[in-house]
Amino acid sequence: MVAELCYRKYSGGNPSADSGLKPADFEYSVLQARAYKIRDDFIVRYKLTGEKVIGQSWIRQYQVPVVFNETTNQYYSVLPSQVLDLPYNLGMWLVSPVQNIQEPFMQQSIGEAFIFMRNPPDNINYHFDMVNIYYDNFNAEIENVFLAMVPLIDEQIPDEFALEIRDLVMKLYMPEQQEDKLTNQNPNLKEVANA
Repeated sequence: MVAELCYRKYSGGNPSADSGLKPADFEYSVLQARAYKIRDDFIVRYKLTGEKVIGQSWIRQYQVPVVFNETTNQYYSVLPSQVLDLPYNLGMWLVSPVQNIQEPFMQQSIGEAFIFMRNPPDNINYHFDMVNIYYDNFNAEIENVFLAMVPLIDEQIPDEFALEIRDLVMKLYMPEQQEDKLTNQNPNLKEVANA
């Protein structure tokens, strides 16, 4: 667990009662550093290669049931987790019928979904919000769908990124020692330091 690694680094080895923090105190920062790492890796790769790719180790797979809302005449599924907000909506990597993962549904933006409500396309489309994923032109015979997505909150951090994320968190708790720039050549800073 990366929060434990952060705690040990902060405590200088084996934790003691007077370290002031607990492993739980680092958990939120670890989740933020994880999200930063995923977004940063995506942006760097996209700028270098033009590829819209997310590292497979961040993607989680789920099977979720499909529900029909008779009031709205809408098929939907409850998301197992909120989706990490990534460029091009890549937090939701793949949605398909469980029976045939090779035939994925097409993703739409909320605006496209509104436009297509009057003239739906031939294939199954989806859009999602923070809680649900909604399907258009859905096949009622499909009872479960396969989701491959990057969850917003995920405590499973791949081992190859654990130390990098720990170091990102430690920049918040233990900033690197800055060179002392309070010299006689900069009297304004020296006055502030002496105040």
